[in-house]
Amino acid sequence: MGVLERADGARRIALGGRVLAGRGERCDLRLASPRASGEHAVLTWRDGGWHVRDLGSRNGTLIDGEPLAPGGLRPLPVGATLQLGDADEQWRLVADGPPEAVAVDAAGVFRHAVDGLLALPDPEDPATTVFAAANGRWLAEVAGAPRFVQDADWLEDRWQILLPVGGEAAAATTMLAGGGPSVDRLVLRFAVSQDEEFVQLRVQQGAQLHALPTRGFHYLLLTLARLRHEAPDDVSEAEAGWVYVEDLCRMLDTDPPRLNVDIYRARQQLAALGVREAGRLVERRATSRQLRLGIAGLEIERL
Repeated sequence: MGVLERADGARRIALGGRVLAGRGERCDLRLASPRASGEHAVLTWRDGGWHVRDLGSRNGTLIDGEPLAPGGLRPLPVGATLQLGDADEQWRLVADGPPEAVAVDAAGVFRHAVDGLLALPDPEDPATTVFAAANGRWLAEVAGAPRFVQDADWLEDRWQILLPVGGEAAAATTMLAGGGPSVDRLVLRFAVSQDEEFVQLRVQQGAQLHALPTRGFHYLLLTLARLRHEAPDDVSEAEAGWVYVEDLCRMLDTDPPRLNVDIYRARQQLAALGVREAGRLVERRATSRQLRLGIAGLEIERL
């Protein structure tokens, strides 16, 4: 994740794939100094690093005191000071990773997304998960309840989330969520033993077939797959497979907190394959406490 911090430490922003800096309303990094131009400079992620281009600003763009030519492009290394207009707008690149989602609490503790999934308070206790949704927006699931979120929103009055922003936000979310195929292009192939104590899961990505290490949450996915795969013929695709959380917990002899952890682990395993939008492996409805498997391509067989 790329992070810019004001020289006085008063503000930090997470960098998306393209971040426009200036005083203008459409800028992602809004500058207050009157010496900054309406569209002063642009920061982009390219060739494995962050770069700055001056946009013909009136009072110039400097990196560690050296001015950029108008329209000039230069790498911005970690630790470098970026001056936009005058000394009142000095920023430092304090992290130089590619675009991703992060969260920070009042004590300055950072949590970083891993393979496109941001787990809070941490991956061992993912009470809240933030991930890219299908339309380029961001979705947060807080104790299983989903809602859309934006950059700088607060979650649970504790975590402020910093999300990639900019004119190429969709490209940035694709980058952080993995470079492989989208989740809706997968086929899940289940093989289950006669006593139902063993579930083998393979993921079909075009011509590639990945056998996943066996995990306990595969039975959760199998249960959701059956609900969707075996829906009555008169049920539309949009309605197939939905189940109430309480009913699913009874089927699996579990509780909602444990269910949420298993859903996170399942998404995490898929994201590790480089699948884009792995959060959509399980879909949730905001008001009815229903969920379902988000993949329609399913095959289920007995071993």
